[in-house]
This record gives sequence, structure tokens and C-alpha cells, in this order.
Amino acid sequence: PCIPTSWEQFSLVYQRGGTRYVILVKNPTGVSRGVQSVLIDGIQSNDGKVPLSESSSPVNVVVTMG
Repeated sequence: PCIPTSWEQFSLVYQRGGTRYVILVKNPTGVSRGVQSVLIDGIQSNDGKVPLSESSSPVNVVVTMG
């Protein structure tokens, strides 16, 4: 993402089919772009990608910019 440096965080919900992705983007160092880490349901994504799946439970994604 590319955001204003003054944004500390933002969130969004993405719906694909029956799966709901609850996404929180944190910006602790006040940068405008770059991704430091991606957590999917608390598990680190090694490649920074969020695989799309079919799930009846929400998928929680936390992106930390940096």
C-alpha cells in the first residue's frame, strides 16, 4: 500500500466468495510505502502474499508497513 505518512493504521474488509478477509494495516514508523511483515491468522507469511481460500471463518490479516 501507499498511504500518507500521518496515518498510523487503517483497516478494511475484503469479501471474496464466501470468505471474508479482515485486514489491518499498521504504520508504526510513519512511512508512506513498503511492507515489513504480513501475518495471516497470526502466522508469518514468508513471501508477503495472502493466499485466497474458501473459508466460512474470517481470515485475519495484519500488514506492518516499514
